Amino acid sequence: MLIELVEVVDKGLGNYEIKEVFLNPDSIVSVKRDDKTKHLLDEGKLPWDLHEQQSFSRIVLGTIAEESLVVVGTPAQVMEKCYVATTRLLKG
Repeated sequence: MLIELVEVVDKGLGNYEIKEVFLNPDSIVSVKRDDKTKHLLDEGKLPWDLHEQQSFSRIVLGTIAEESLVVVGTPAQVMEKCYVATTRLLKG
């Protein structure tokens, strides 16, 4: 089962966008707090009206290239979504 998250995409030259992304929880290797993106939000460099206390997480995926992405939410929130998706799948 896939989980839906909101990804922060760096388009270069200080341009950012957000978009929805669907991930397989089994492909996630690690999730950690992303202070760099939080700092961008605090400095007003992100173009959205996000709450000033919003947190961000960097997810490392276990793909061949070991790709990573930044999503909106704390690591605990991301892992909770993974847990709910896995539990729902097991219970049918």
